Amino acid sequence: SAAGFHVLGACEHAPLVFLEVTPAELARLDLRPEVELLDLTGTDHGERLDVARGEVHANLLDSNGLGRGAGAKVAVVEPGQPCVNPFLQLSGVRLANNAFQSNTAYSSHTTGVAACIRSTHSTHSGVARDCNLYAANGATDFGGSFPNSTAAIGWAMNKGTHVLNLSYGAPTPTSSLTLFDRYLDHVVRDYALTVAVAAGNSGAFAGDPGAGFNVIAVGNFNDNGGTAWSFETMAATSSFQNPVTGVETLQVASPGTNVTMLGCVPAWTPPWLANYNANTMSGTSFASPIVAGEAAVLIG
Repeated sequence: SAAGFHVLGACEHAPLVFLEVTPAELARLDLRPEVELLDLTGTDHGERLDVARGEVHANLLDSNGLGRGAGAKVAVVEPGQPCVNPFLQLSGVRLANNAFQSNTAYSSHTTGVAACIRSTHSTHSGVARDCNLYAANGATDFGGSFPNSTAAIGWAMNKGTHVLNLSYGAPTPTSSLTLFDRYLDHVVRDYALTVAVAAGNSGAFAGDPGAGFNVIAVGNFNDNGGTAWSFETMAATSSFQNPVTGVETLQVASPGTNVTMLGCVPAWTPPWLANYNANTMSGTSFASPIVAGEAAVLIG
């Protein structure tokens, strides 16, 4: 600001500043020795579309008394917030941020992701039913914005979360390591968080985010309605191609096809009219929170 640049905001947890600059100002910045990297933040990040609790043996925790993530803190970072639901208890919801306004609309996508982690419904049950779950409302709309994602992640980190789940990303990720990927690598390396990322549903590169060295990129396989592993097949849409960085993606795959979760009425409906009926969706968006839930179980 003192140098005359238009500062939009800064990240609390990483050496990252968001600026609006002219081409001439960009050239000036490039000459400054303290500037390590200049990158664009213009990539749109949209939702990625699922939980087979028995498939990952989370159901065994109930009968063996091994715990179900108690004490672990998990944050869902994505547009909107989960619908009010008696089977989905939240420990905190980010409603606004001083730098970037969050989206407070209710989202069926976010509800499904959150349900994969913590739903206490008898048949649509999450993997880590006893964890503390936070809704970070990570973007201004489903088009998304990287600055708002960093604000949401910073909010979640200030809550002391151990695990982040990101079930959204660029619709057609490239083979390169993007600014979003590098940012998440920094968060994991310097703050020891576990970050699960939906690898995407383009059937191509898993990235933006998901191509980083320190995150867990999660693919989607079809359990075909049963827990016998011999019947599983990878979903054709699940992204899998490796970036040019040498990172091998996917790191892991999880059930994500035709997963039935907690339902939600349209986002514009007031919360007191929330529908608790089941909602069935598919995609890496719902495979990823299963992995986040498993991490919470291990931490608990």
